[in-house]
Amino acid sequence: MNRLLFLIACAALPATANAVQLEEISGSSCGQWTEVQAAGNTVLGAQFRGWVMGFMSGWAWTHPKTDPIKNVDAPGMFGWVDNYCKDHPLDSIATASEHLAAELEARAAKHK
Repeated sequence: MNRLLFLIACAALPATANAVQLEEISGSSCGQWTEVQAAGNTVLGAQFRGWVMGFMSGWAWTHPKTDPIKNVDAPGMFGWVDNYCKDHPLDSIATASEHLAAELEARAAKHK
């Protein structure tokens, strides 16, 4: 049993060693987003994508009348952020997410 716990702890080390606090993600640049996403399926990439999904979920929660993320999937949102960040590498991930939310809210309002 102790060996199993040791192996689980060892397996978790890379994930915790690369963990980034939420404040750091929101302030990270779009240039860093692009670099991290290009690196493939990394822990940091998953954290960045998770932050965007959390932001979008919170935005949708506060805008229930327009339901801006209805009928929008995660790969579509990530693709939008990818494109935004390529064009605006100096903006923060938070700014990119705010622009995505505004875009989706405008689209939802048109289709209401």
